[in-house]
Amino acid sequence: MNRSLSVRIVAATILLTVASLFLFVGILNFLGVRALVQLGTANDRLAAQRLAPWLERYYQQQGTLDDAAFILGEPGGTRMMQGPMAGHALVNRRPTRDAPDAGTGPIALFNPDGRFVTGVNLPPDFTAVEPADRSGIPITAGGRVVARLYVGSMTEKRLGPLEREFLRTVRLAAGYTLLAVAAGALLLAVFISRNVVKPVRQTAAAAEAVAGGRYDVQLDVQRRDEIGALARSFSHMAEEVRSQEEKRRRFLADVAHELRTPVSLLSSQLEMIEEGLYPMDPDQLRRMNRHLGRMSRLIGDLQTLEATTTPESSGSATVHPGELLHAVTAGFEKAGADAGVSLKLDIATIPDSIPGDRVRLEQVVTNLISNGLRYAPRNSTILIGARVTADTLLCSVTDEGPGIPAEFREKVFERFFRVDPSRSRESGGSGLGLAISKEIVVRHRGRIWIEEPTAGGTRVCFTLPLK
Repeated sequence: MNRSLSVRIVAATILLTVASLFLFVGILNFLGVRALVQLGTANDRLAAQRLAPWLERYYQQQGTLDDAAFILGEPGGTRMMQGPMAGHALVNRRPTRDAPDAGTGPIALFNPDGRFVTGVNLPPDFTAVEPADRSGIPITAGGRVVARLYVGSMTEKRLGPLEREFLRTVRLAAGYTLLAVAAGALLLAVFISRNVVKPVRQTAAAAEAVAGGRYDVQLDVQRRDEIGALARSFSHMAEEVRSQEEKRRRFLADVAHELRTPVSLLSSQLEMIEEGLYPMDPDQLRRMNRHLGRMSRLIGDLQTLEATTTPESSGSATVHPGELLHAVTAGFEKAGADAGVSLKLDIATIPDSIPGDRVRLEQVVTNLISNGLRYAPRNSTILIGARVTADTLLCSVTDEGPGIPAEFREKVFERFFRVDPSRSRESGGSGLGLAISKEIVVRHRGRIWIEEPTAGGTRVCFTLPLK
């Protein structure tokens, strides 16, 4: 069964929080016990150091420590002793000078050989064996050690009642903290899941809408985080898809329109001939052939456009740019003379060869000069130029025609786009020339654009990499 993202976020957050708290409590317990044991041992050792001088004087007076347990307790109390007087519950008595208070913890004395001598307050499981490290405080007399003194946790590394009570309180507080943090983590996880899952679901719904052809999706693009970036990217993608879909529909409509016109004319002329209204003479055949020529050119341009948008590699092919420009310009000399337009080359020092497909690049220059001749007025000049700039070859075709408004200079590279929609294809071409030129230039890793010369007219520029 699929689990929603919100459930996963809540479960993961709670699990991570609880696991972290358990680890924290475990570490706290471990370090707390060790710290309390070390603190207790240090305090007991200080107590033993305070008690040692008194026991040394007692040994000097009595000559033995076997009955030292008799006077190690609190005054007025009773203490069950262990050692030679084990089993006797006696009232504690001390010499005139009381011994320092060592607390209520166990006290044990061992002779230099490690044999237990005596002690008080020893636990029931006391083994009467000196700790292996023999870290007790030495009791000396006459320059020799007569016993070693162990107080409290020095006998065994264990917690006293106060330490155990403190640790129990800490554990209880940690448990309450665990419950409180787990509840807070649950609320935080629910908030985070809603804050993350809701926009994700909205984006998924928007994706389904776009897939269904509805592009007017509304997402929260104001957020300044990754979710907002995703929403902005998706909205931009939806807008691009909508734009491309509109272009596709317009392209199909334009193709249908461009083909419908000559087909309709041919169909009507053939019907007239069949009905005997038009004679089948050479003039009629020439008119019909012009319509067929229009369809043929349009189909050829569409095939060329498809070929230029199909991924291909020019490999190691090279082209001589100067020779190409001379050859294409020479091919338009008669057409220019018929239109009353002169063609002029302005080629600076350019490289002998650059990488590229000669056939495709020749098509670009041909399209640009052809457009210039179509709109240039009589007694004007078309200037074809080329020069090196930075690491590219900059080519341009400049005419003295009516120019193109700034708002249309990007759109003229779209398929079938015309600045003047009312202009017929007979005088304006198929409307694919610049679209084809752009595809070819882009495939050669170049750029093409339109600008307006100072004296007016139109200049189409494109760049090609030198390497």
